[in-house]
Amino acid sequence: MFFVLTGIYHYMSEEHKLSPFFKRRIDHHKFEKMMRKGIIYMYQESNSLEEFKFKLVKATLENYIYYKYNIDIEELPHDDVDNFIDYMVDTYEPVLKMYYYNERKNSGNINESNDDKLSKETMVGTFQDIVEETLKEIKHNCDELDADSFAAWLNFDTCDVVDSVDKISIINIERKKGISRIPMFEVDVNITFNSVSAWIDYDDFMYTMADRIIGKWKIRFIFNIKEQENSNKREMWEYARTLKNARTQGSKLRFPKSAVKANPMRFRPYNR
Repeated sequence: MFFVLTGIYHYMSEEHKLSPFFKRRIDHHKFEKMMRKGIIYMYQESNSLEEFKFKLVKATLENYIYYKYNIDIEELPHDDVDNFIDYMVDTYEPVLKMYYYNERKNSGNINESNDDKLSKETMVGTFQDIVEETLKEIKHNCDELDADSFAAWLNFDTCDVVDSVDKISIINIERKKGISRIPMFEVDVNITFNSVSAWIDYDDFMYTMADRIIGKWKIRFIFNIKEQENSNKREMWEYARTLKNARTQGSKLRFPKSAVKANPMRFRPYNR
């Protein structure tokens, strides 16, 4: 259950070597929900982003352990606690940055007339981190393909196309108004893929991305795919040029007679 809720637990915990106590007892969904309640207080007590991230995670952990298990965090091994706090700060890095800058803007510490561009660039960077983390998480789950640990929010259609995705780049974001309390953004993206065969319809894949982001980060992304670019487009251009020459001059340039005979329409004379 822990794996399904966190998604990134498997490869992050190996790096941080989490203690069994925290592996078994922390529900990330409930932890993140509790963490949001302390944003304004920890922001007021912090002098920097790094201090805010550490204080918010630590305070949330203290409350979580005490109210759920009636354990004072000071009773636990300090190294285990510090290591888990570092792990949670790394895990929630994008959303912690968003919490901080949103609170900074709401409190009036950002000059709206001068720093709107900086604020938007910060949001784009934060959302880019979330998209990259989600893509990494999907690829990790698809690589596993273990029925016992395969994430319930994924489907095999997603895994069919994920290997073709090289990069998803955010080029613009716009805040959208809605009746839900969950913040909603229209997110324009370019997709770089690594297939040399043909363009792929990534709409369903981006729906999966959006569902995971709203489930984990409590942010609604409405993705708009602006461009799809092949990372191997030079190879495709060369292939297309060769195919055009083959149609114009005959099959002697590259393709054997057997290929032309098997598919004569493909290599028909090019008369345009």
